Amino acid sequence: MKLLYTTLLNFYDELEDEESKEGRSYCVSCMKDTIKDLLKVSLLEAEWFRKGFVPPFEERLNSELAPAGSISFYAATYFVGMGAAGNKEFEWLKSDPKIVRAAYIIGRLQCDIVSHEDEQKRGHVASTVECCMKEYDISKEETVEKFKRIMSDGWKDLNKECMKPTAVSSKVLITLVNSARVIEILYKEKDGVTCPEALKDYITKLIIHPIPI
Repeated sequence: MKLLYTTLLNFYDELEDEESKEGRSYCVSCMKDTIKDLLKVSLLEAEWFRKGFVPPFEERLNSELAPAGSISFYAATYFVGMGAAGNKEFEWLKSDPKIVRAAYIIGRLQCDIVSHEDEQKRGHVASTVECCMKEYDISKEETVEKFKRIMSDGWKDLNKECMKPTAVSSKVLITLVNSARVIEILYKEKDGVTCPEALKDYITKLIIHPIPI
């Protein structure tokens, strides 16, 4: 952990030096804040796992929504590489916009639907699936259907946020929409992160046999 932490700090220092030359050192500060939030959630989950605690569904889901867990971290990272993303965009991200929360909820639930059983076999904190099943005393199948309805609402929120005026450009918004799209592909049927062979067909179509544009 110390090695990983030191490596991460060194990376941020190098990135901050590079971005400072362009007057954008503030973006690295935002990245640091989002990963701090993400690590706090990880520590909370580790504590729940150690105690064998299964939190209520809403608490489990919302534990990563202040701000919206990994999506905020990924978004901050994307923004660093986007010439169109400046201080205004990072301040907007810090405000916990609805589109970020929607993208997170879609990703979190889709991931848990597919990966929760294998995670429990390996030894993992209760996912949103286990929490929902326990709290509402429903089956896995009923839980999945409930999640699909929640995710459907999340997609509606994504679309609504893209259609109304915002403080940031459509280029920034589509980055968040694409985050949800990627998660949907990664966890469509199998855990594409743990079992990358599930993505073979997608990668082949994208790189080896792309559709001409």
